[in-house]
Amino acid sequence: LSQSAEGAVAVRVVVKGYAIGALRPGGPVPHAHLIVDNEPAMEIPDANATWMLGGLSPGPHLLRVVLCRPWHEVVKAPRAFAMVRVPCSEARRSAPAPRHSRTWRAFRSCRA
Repeated sequence: LSQSAEGAVAVRVVVKGYAIGALRPGGPVPHAHLIVDNEPAMEIPDANATWMLGGLSPGPHLLRVVLCRPWHEVVKAPRAFAMVRVPCSEARRSAPAPRHSRTWRAFRSCRA
């Protein structure tokens, strides 16, 4: 995770041991759900992409990621869930916003 000078938070999900994305063209898509605070989940079909979360109010936010099967059933296995609290600062004109970096590596041994 990192916070840009504009206040957006970059999120990159690292998944090991579980295939994310279409298994074949037009086929089912195993994916992850990203949940920010208690808002509706965002589908993450590509673990190689970086997602920018903008419009977050200053203060702490809770980000959760769960692995999902193509039909949106949550994978119930050890390490198929990750959670992190992210502090967001207001972007200041005089100084860049602080950077917070952390890579989620919670999905190492999850098998479908």
